[in-house]
Amino acid sequence: MADTYLLLDRQQTDAQSVPEKIRPFFTPPTGAQLRGVRMYRQRITGVADSIQAVQEADLARVASFLLLHGRSLVPEEVTSWQESPEWNSWDDMNHERLVLKDTKGVYGVRNAHMVVDLVNAPYFSDDHERIRAAVQDGALVRGALQFNRSNRKERNALNRLLYEGVVGDCVLGNRFFTSVGDFEDASQGFVLDGDLAYAVVRPAVEALENSPSGYHLIDHNPETEDQSSQRDVDGRVNPDLSIATGGVKPAHALLNRAKKFGFTQYGSWHDGYQLPDSGRLGVAGGSSLGVYFVSGLGNDGASVGVAPEALDAFFKGLRDSNLERRVE
Repeated sequence: MADTYLLLDRQQTDAQSVPEKIRPFFTPPTGAQLRGVRMYRQRITGVADSIQAVQEADLARVASFLLLHGRSLVPEEVTSWQESPEWNSWDDMNHERLVLKDTKGVYGVRNAHMVVDLVNAPYFSDDHERIRAAVQDGALVRGALQFNRSNRKERNALNRLLYEGVVGDCVLGNRFFTSVGDFEDASQGFVLDGDLAYAVVRPAVEALENSPSGYHLIDHNPETEDQSSQRDVDGRVNPDLSIATGGVKPAHALLNRAKKFGFTQYGSWHDGYQLPDSGRLGVAGGSSLGVYFVSGLGNDGASVGVAPEALDAFFKGLRDSNLERRVE
């Protein structure tokens, strides 16, 4: 297969006028390379401004599994993470994490907190105006967007999301998982392309137990663990990471690549899930910082945008090895 460089811009001349950083984020061993633009925006409305910039350029926000799995595909000859554009910066992901009350007790305990990961199926983050207004009005709670259940429309939308897997106009169907086990089993058959979208629901108490916030060991050996110290966390058994990357296999591939850079730990961070009916946007941190859902929406933003037609052509090329055309 010939080298195929898929750019964010429709015409090569347009790229020269884009001040943002154009960089690769997905380079499988096929000679192809998928590139996007990192719309970095500063100040308290940076997250909203960055999302708006992606939308105004008619680009698609890049999902967490593409950003993170792309890091595992960095060529072997790159021996330092500082030399890798995929590893040396942080990016906002198209991955929301919501904490919702199970007001009906469908998942076992009435009003229990449920953690809902929405990957490439945004509930609130496509609405940059809503985020910006919450920031400017001082309505964020510990940096998170607070949902309004007293509003009938929002209450119905949250219930449809939590109980039916319907996110706005998006019906997730068999990509709506009500347990981590079901997700991890199904993800073995995932095709990690631009069309993949899914949601995973789990009780907050389970999420806290299985994915503590902090650094997780890449190679955990319980036989050498100091029993007098705080329990070490096995990074290879971490639902937070497998959900973000699209499954256990790509999560392990990411950790293996991190290990080759010399890292012994990889991070996975959250806020403890004590704030019901709230939402945060995930960040893919640089270096070994990992994935985190603790950054407030009133901060700098860096969503990555890519042309939808580039995504389509790129993944068609991976499935149909005879694709040799350039998309520029």
